[in-house]
Amino acid sequence: MAMTISNADVAKPKAKSALPAWLAFVVGIALAGCDRAPSAISPQPAKSERSEKTSQTFAIEAEFSAKDTVAAEKDRRILRWADSPCGMSPVVKTDSVLLNDAVLQPDFVVEFAADGRALRTWGKPFNAPIGALRGDRIGFSQWQGGQERLYWTDTSGRIAPGDATADAHPRIDESAPVECPAIEIFGESEYLQCFETIDASTGRKHRIAVEAACT
Repeated sequence: MAMTISNADVAKPKAKSALPAWLAFVVGIALAGCDRAPSAISPQPAKSERSEKTSQTFAIEAEFSAKDTVAAEKDRRILRWADSPCGMSPVVKTDSVLLNDAVLQPDFVVEFAADGRALRTWGKPFNAPIGALRGDRIGFSQWQGGQERLYWTDTSGRIAPGDATADAHPRIDESAPVECPAIEIFGESEYLQCFETIDASTGRKHRIAVEAACT
């Protein structure tokens, strides 16, 4: 007997059975986590390069006094020793004037009140010519690359590139001289000089004590 095969009897590819709702939810979360993982841990060299550039600081070669010669001779920061009228002094590359360094010492500059109290303290490289007072900054100059260059420093000790106002008149050491009080940080220095100078940015008067260069 011949058999008749209907279209309903022809084998057809089976449709993929749907996952239970709870299992589909779990699988979806797992796949999403896999997709995110690589981006979370992938390296970002461009960002790293930018960070390195911004971390670089401004620095100059500057001369200081040695608090302890023996300790200074072992200090790896010292590039060389310079011969000055005060004797041999260490030269380092720095972005600050080393206000609180254990081995090296700057020349101090102090603003004092009428009663002799110290109000603000700056530092500058050893024997560096001093410039003007401008707000929280004082100017000083250094010979760099065969020419005199101007710089600023503030009461935190940071050094920054200077401009014309860093050496603008009146320079602190060219201002009206006044009597110096006893200022502890200078001890009994024979080089101490005091002046009443004008803030180059405000025009206000300030009393400043600074040691003259060795002669």
